[in-house]
Amino acid sequence: MRRLMEQYCVRKQLRGSNIDSVRFVFDGRRVHPDYTPLQLNLEDGDEIDAFLEQIGGFRPWWS
Repeated sequence: MRRLMEQYCVRKQLRGSNIDSVRFVFDGRRVHPDYTPLQLNLEDGDEIDAFLEQIGGFRPWWS
């Protein structure tokens, strides 16, 4: 899956094409780069969701 993830990041021009900045999810489970389609039980037509990782988001109570 690593090559697929890398190509997705390159095509979407995501943060220097770093796959660590994107969370890939299939059927509610995170997809790790070393997984194979067989390990994920992927079938033709299945879709893998991609989400940008969010860092931070803290808002102090006084602001």
